[in-house]
Amino acid sequence: MLNLTLGGIFVDQIEELDEGDEGERLFDTLLGRLSDPRGPRKMVAVANPGSLTHWVYRRLVNEKTRDAGARYVHVELTDNAQNLPEDYVEAMLATETTRPHWFRSFIRGLWGSFEGAAYEEFDPGTHVVEPFLIPEEWDRFECMDHGAANPTSWAPIAVDYDGNQIVFDLYYSPGLVSAHAAAIKRRRSPSSFGHAPPGLNWWQRPNARGYEWTYCYTDPSIRASHGLSGKFGLPASVLTEYLEHGIDHLVLGNNDRAAGYARLLELVHPDPKRPYPSWHPRSGEYGSPRLFVFRSC
Repeated sequence: MLNLTLGGIFVDQIEELDEGDEGERLFDTLLGRLSDPRGPRKMVAVANPGSLTHWVYRRLVNEKTRDAGARYVHVELTDNAQNLPEDYVEAMLATETTRPHWFRSFIRGLWGSFEGAAYEEFDPGTHVVEPFLIPEEWDRFECMDHGAANPTSWAPIAVDYDGNQIVFDLYYSPGLVSAHAAAIKRRRSPSSFGHAPPGLNWWQRPNARGYEWTYCYTDPSIRASHGLSGKFGLPASVLTEYLEHGIDHLVLGNNDRAAGYARLLELVHPDPKRPYPSWHPRSGEYGSPRLFVFRSC
């Protein structure tokens, strides 16, 4: 591929390329082959909507982050209705009620909608809030899911005095343990280990001595040995890799999927008897869930 000289490229179903570095590297390699002076030296890519974390969404769809020169054309099924059988169009539009995720993805063409989503009650208008300064006194904890083939996800969660939980930041990236560890250490505290400057939500809770360390709950599978030894003489594992790179306070969590799913269902569920917190735009109303996410995540 590296010796190709192309005047144009058409990619069908570009969202099916690998979501990580490999897919994005292939995309950049293709762009680098558009060097034929006869032109038009453009790529046309067609996609079904996928995940908001896919690099295709970041580079080609999201108006805030897409590449300079990229143009996004949004198409819905109804835009082509006059060329389709009438009963087919009626059947597809009926999925708004019977298969809402399918409808949003493949009829309306919206990214981030998935068939069979686990948490049907999650509603951006209810659960997603604008960022605000987390009070220093609120409890904090972290949760991490290490990815080998997939990106690693790491989030801090603050808990207010009424037990509401707020995901106020999110680290989501492929790569090596060393890269994850460096990024997390930057987020956990400023280099001075002093109090957080006004307007910044540090992952650790400040106290009179500097910072009060919180715990990070993670999948117990990270302690699985690779059959080697780390520099401390312990059996090498993902856990020892993080420890050697200065990430501690890792707690092996309960990886019972059924229990975790049930717990999250309870946190996401809008309780008709529960008042919305004072920091929520619907403060004073009832029907609040217990889990919220900053829009900046």
